Amino acid sequence: MKAYQSADIRNFAVVGHGSSGKTMLCEAMLANGGVINRLGSITNGSTVSDYHEDEKKRQISIHASFLHTEWMGKKFNIIDTPGYLDFISDSLGAFKEAFKSAKPYLLEPIYKVEIKVPDECLGDVMGDISGRRGRIQGMEAKGNSQIIIAQVPQMELYRYSTTLRSITGGRGIHSEEFSHYEEMQRDLEQKVIAASKQPQED
Repeated sequence: MKAYQSADIRNFAVVGHGSSGKTMLCEAMLANGGVINRLGSITNGSTVSDYHEDEKKRQISIHASFLHTEWMGKKFNIIDTPGYLDFISDSLGAFKEAFKSAKPYLLEPIYKVEIKVPDECLGDVMGDISGRRGRIQGMEAKGNSQIIIAQVPQMELYRYSTTLRSITGGRGIHSEEFSHYEEMQRDLEQKVIAASKQPQED
């Protein structure tokens, strides 16, 4: 059996309502990975997922099926879940197991920020950016001003315009543009998760 590094393994569950095409999607993934050489048919009872006699007879998924394939050097562990309410407990159980084994983490949006400030305010503005978990990407002189280019998490940019005006005496301006997503720091992740579990105010 081929051995895989943990970074090369993907675990996920295919979840959806009844007759939404989950089983045939899984079938297509197996065919694409070369596990099977042709697509099965739900009508004919020839899919890999729906192997139980009751599933073939009813032409629906009753049990969660565990499938495996490889694509672009990665191993994919796939859980094909039932979609009908009568069998939803299997779907929920499969989703929970896949979620835990995948070791999930939160991503946060990172923004590219360009800030134009007077020369004498440069140090204070850069210090403020660092305090917002920002990373300075570059600087450019323009007359008596400096252009700072930085990457800053979106959650740290709340009311930034007000802070910038305060630091620069109203002479600083900035623009924001989405850049990419990054993994959130674990301590912040735990705070976000804890906050999401608190009861919402009416």
